[in-house]
Amino acid sequence: MRRTKRSILRLSFLAVILAGILGGWYTQRAVTIQPESMAEVQLLNNTNWIDFFATLGEEALQLFLGFTSSQ
Repeated sequence: MRRTKRSILRLSFLAVILAGILGGWYTQRAVTIQPESMAEVQLLNNTNWIDFFATLGEEALQLFLGFTSSQ
């Protein structure tokens, strides 16, 4: 079994932590949630749990597609 250098492992771990911190900082500065858009989901008035999770999943997919689109 080949033993890798721990310094490479530590640098990789540090890079992942720094990328997470940088991503959190960027998201905090660039993304704002508009309360008007939350009315479409109707979190408080929805009593059907299947529809709730389906809508939540659909909204999450739309959000992901919006972030990754090139337009």
